[in-house]
Amino acid sequence: MDDSVSHNSAQLNEMMPADYDADTPVVSIVILNLDKPEMTIDCLEAIWKRTNGIPYEVIVVDNGSTAGNKAILESYEGPQRVLSLAINRFFGEGNNIGAEAAKGEYVLFLNNDVIVQKGWLPPLVEVLKTQPDAGCSGPKFIYPDGDLQEAGGLLDEDGSAVQIGKFQSPDQPRFNRMRTVDYVSAACVLMRRKDFIDVLGFDFRYEPAYYEDCDLCLKIGALGKKTYYVPASEVEHYESTTTSDKAHELRLNTIVGLNRQKFVTRWQDFLKTGRHDTLATPSSLVPETSRNKKTAGIYTPYNIIPGGGERYLLSVMRVFETLGYSLTLVVPEVYSRIRISAVLEKLELTLDAIEIITHQEAEQSRRFDLFFSLGNEICPPCKTLGDISLYCCQFPLPSAQQELDRRLPWLTDYDAVICYSEFVAEEIGKKIVEFDLQDQHLQVVSPPVGMKIDVPKSSPKSGILAIGRFFSGGHCKRQDMMVSAMKGLKDRGVQSRLNLVGSLHPEPEHREYFTKCQTDAKDLPVTFHVDAASDTLGDLLYKSSLYWHGAGLGVNVDKDPGNCEHFGISVVEAMAARVIPFVVNNGGPSLIVEDGISGFHYSSEEELVALTEKVLALPDDEIETLRDNAAKRAAQFSDEAFRTNLIALHDMIAQQKTEQLAQSL
Repeated sequence: MDDSVSHNSAQLNEMMPADYDADTPVVSIVILNLDKPEMTIDCLEAIWKRTNGIPYEVIVVDNGSTAGNKAILESYEGPQRVLSLAINRFFGEGNNIGAEAAKGEYVLFLNNDVIVQKGWLPPLVEVLKTQPDAGCSGPKFIYPDGDLQEAGGLLDEDGSAVQIGKFQSPDQPRFNRMRTVDYVSAACVLMRRKDFIDVLGFDFRYEPAYYEDCDLCLKIGALGKKTYYVPASEVEHYESTTTSDKAHELRLNTIVGLNRQKFVTRWQDFLKTGRHDTLATPSSLVPETSRNKKTAGIYTPYNIIPGGGERYLLSVMRVFETLGYSLTLVVPEVYSRIRISAVLEKLELTLDAIEIITHQEAEQSRRFDLFFSLGNEICPPCKTLGDISLYCCQFPLPSAQQELDRRLPWLTDYDAVICYSEFVAEEIGKKIVEFDLQDQHLQVVSPPVGMKIDVPKSSPKSGILAIGRFFSGGHCKRQDMMVSAMKGLKDRGVQSRLNLVGSLHPEPEHREYFTKCQTDAKDLPVTFHVDAASDTLGDLLYKSSLYWHGAGLGVNVDKDPGNCEHFGISVVEAMAARVIPFVVNNGGPSLIVEDGISGFHYSSEEELVALTEKVLALPDDEIETLRDNAAKRAAQFSDEAFRTNLIALHDMIAQQKTEQLAQSL
C-alpha cells in the first residue's frame, strides 16, 4: 500500500481535490458514520488524496452519533456534505437516505473503515460504462496486514456467503482477473443510481445489518444485470469496526443466522440454479411532490415496518389523497422514500406522491389544512399543526403525570379522537371521564382489510395459520404459546401444521424472542415465514383451514388492557379468506369473532388445544357454515367501509369549521 494518509484540516485547502464537483458529480460516494469520527476523517482524506479522473461528491450520513462524536465530524473542514440523523437508522436505511440525496449518475457505498488506494475509482466506473450487462462493480479488498480479504463473493445453496481468496496473497494471478461474481461487499460497491432506485435500495427486512449487500446485488441481477469483481481497483478494509462495537448494544450474535434464513427464503431458486428464471419489473418509487393545493400532514412517532399500524396509517393517507390533499409524512427523524415505497409495495397499497420531513421541520415552517397524528396515550404526542385535526389513539396507555400535565391540553385543539375498535373506545371513554374531556368527539374508524382473496367453497384447506410481527413485551402475538400448543396437539395424536408469518423487529430482545420460538419448535410441525412475500402470504391464507391469534392471552383486562389486541387486522384477513379464527376472549378480536358462530374464543393454551382438536373433527357441513359466517363477518371491515367512515368524519368536521367561521363574521 502506498501514500500514507494523515488528517490535518489546516492542509485541506492546499490539497482540495481537483475532481470534486458538488454540483454535477458523475459519482456520489455515500459513507455512514456512527460514533467513529476519526475513522471517517481518515476515510475522507484518503478519498481527497487518491481519487481523480472522475467528478465526484461525498455524502456522509451521520447515523445517530453521540453529540460529542457528531461535533468532531462536523468540525472537520472538507467539501463533503454531512446529513445528520438524530437516531440510528441502521445500515440499509442510512445508505438509502444518503442515496436519495445523491446527485450523481452513479452511487458508490463506502464503509468508513475503508482506506481507498490510488486510482481506485475509474476502473469501477469503466466497467459499468463498457460492459453492457454490468449492474454492480466492486474492488479488491485488502486487509491492513496485506492479506486478501475479498476478490468478490459467492453464495452457497444454504445462503452462506463466501469471500473469494480470503487470507490469501492478493498478487496471485487468479485474483487479478476481472469476472462476474454473485455479490460484492457493500463496504465498497458502485452501481447506477437508477438501478438502485428501481430495486428500492437496501431492504429493511435485514435490519440492523448483514445480507443487505448480497440481497441488493441479486435484486439488481433480477433486472438482468451482473455484478463484476474489478481487481484494478483496490481498497484497504478494516472490517466490521462499527457493528462489532459493543457500545452500540446491537447484540448481533444472532443476526447473521436470522438474516441468512430471510435471504434463503427470498432467493432459494437462484441459490439452487445460479440464475434468475424471470426478470424483475422495476419497482415504483413514490414521487415526492404533488400538485394538490390542500395539504395534509400525517405524524407517526413509531418505526415504520409492515404491520397493522402502518397499514392503517398509509390507508388514512390514501383516503386523504383522494380528497385532494397533498401528503406530508411527519416523523421524528427522516425515512427514505425508498423505504416508504417498499412498505407500500409490501402492503399492496399505493400513493401518488409523498413528502417526508421531520417533526422539528414541520413545527418550524408548516401549517397544514389537515393534520393527523398517531399515538398510544390519551394525550397526543404533539401539538396539532393543522386547521382540521384528527388524533388516532391506538390505545390510551398509562402516561407519566408530568407528561399528562404537559400534553393533555393539546388534545382540546384536536377536532376528534379516532380509535380502531369498540374495545379501545371503551378504554378511551374511561379516560375522557377521568380527565373531564366530555366535549371531545370520539369516533371508531376500524382498520380496512382488503378482500382480495377469492376462496371458492370447494377449495381444500388444511393446517393452522398465524400472522403477526415477532416481538416480545407489550401485546406480543404469543407465537411462543402457539409453538407450545402445537406440542399439545402432537401429544394428543392430532396431525396438523402451524405456519407462523410475520416481520421481525430489528432490536436484539425481539431477535432473541424469535430465536427461542424457533428453538422450542424443533421437531414440531411448525414453519416460520419471516417477511414473507405477498404471494406467499396469499397462498397460505388461501390454503389454511384454521387461524390462531394469541395476543392478550393471560392478560388481566381490568389491570392491563393495553396488552390486549386492540383490533386484529390479521384476524379479519383470515376470516375474509374463509379461515376459521380462534382468538383470546378479550380485546378487539373478541368483538369481531362471534364465539361459536364465525369462530371461537379461548382463555388458555389448554382450551385452544382442545377447541382445535374438536373443530378438526367436525363434519364438513358444519365446517362450511363456520367458514361462510367468518367471511360474512369480515365483509363488514372492507376498504370501502373504512373510506366511507373516515370521509364522513372529515366532512362533518369541515362543515362545522365552515359554520363556525360564518358565525364569527
